[in-house]
Amino acid sequence: MEPEKHHHLNWITLFSWIAGTLFLAYGMLNFFMDAPVDLRLKPFHASLHALLGCVGLFLPRYRRTFLMTMTVIGLACSIIGFAGVTAVPGLLTLNAPLNYGYAVIGIIGLLLVVSLPAQKNRDAPVIPLQ
Repeated sequence: MEPEKHHHLNWITLFSWIAGTLFLAYGMLNFFMDAPVDLRLKPFHASLHALLGCVGLFLPRYRRTFLMTMTVIGLACSIIGFAGVTAVPGLLTLNAPLNYGYAVIGIIGLLLVVSLPAQKNRDAPVIPLQ
């Protein structure tokens, strides 16, 4: 394996570790600690954060899918949040700190997705780092 050919996997892995850690920690902290009111998530929203964090951290085969999913979620949630929607009753909480966080994740994800080379075989696994 030539390092130049798969250098993009290092960025996908780094993105997965950082975003996965942040999402898992933020989701779990909302269950076990009292967050300030403007940072508190609804239980369903906190569960989604924890689940996505686990996928990013513990399922290396799906890191490319995780990257694309987080890009779409980040961009969609930030656009919806900046448009003035603050909550989906019973499911999601959107506020300024989350909107900025989602925007950063979405923009970084978009930059990584755009820089990915086309994949000939969509079912081929992502090659793990060695």
